[in-house]
Amino acid sequence: CHGGFGYLLSRSLLLRLRPHLDGCRGDILSARPDEWLGRCLIDSLGVGCVSQHQGQQYRSFELAKNRDPEKEGSLAFLSAFAVHPVSEGTLMYRLHKRFSALELERAYSEIEQLQNCPKKAQG
Repeated sequence: CHGGFGYLLSRSLLLRLRPHLDGCRGDILSARPDEWLGRCLIDSLGVGCVSQHQGQQYRSFELAKNRDPEKEGSLAFLSAFAVHPVSEGTLMYRLHKRFSALELERAYSEIEQLQNCPKKAQG
């Protein structure tokens, strides 16, 4: 695995990793921070990358260069936990806007479903 899409780390794992960071800095020669962190996790703690944990699936999506997130509607994109690469700040804002709009659509859909449910008898 590589960290281009980022890492999701628990607080307890970070606390376990902390004492090893100085040693990793001297031992691992990678110039890329994501590779360095991944190597440190594997070498120091024996922890590798996983795509699921406790029944939760984590998917990533590789966004093609010059692809407009507003026009992206594939299931792979819509179910992504992380999108990569984000080469400029404005793209991050556009991605945030797109995923916020999707969340809002889901919320409105849930509200509509709840409003269409038969009302329980009060008594």
